[in-house]
Amino acid sequence: MSESRPRSAAELNEQIRALMVCSGGRLTGPQRAEYQSLLEQWAAAVRRSAVRPEPPRVPGPRRGVADRTAVG
Repeated sequence: MSESRPRSAAELNEQIRALMVCSGGRLTGPQRAEYQSLLEQWAAAVRRSAVRPEPPRVPGPRRGVADRTAVG
């Protein structure tokens, strides 16, 4: 079954940690393959989050401008 969206680095990290806890830190061959796959997915998720552009900033009123003009 494939998922509709890539999993986040946090979700993948949680899965990696759960795998290590369940195995007691000693991975079998199949677990090692699963770990490697999860690690590659996690690295890809980290790269995706690092290159995601920031949303455009909407200029707003400057703070303190109104306060300076209302002195009197």
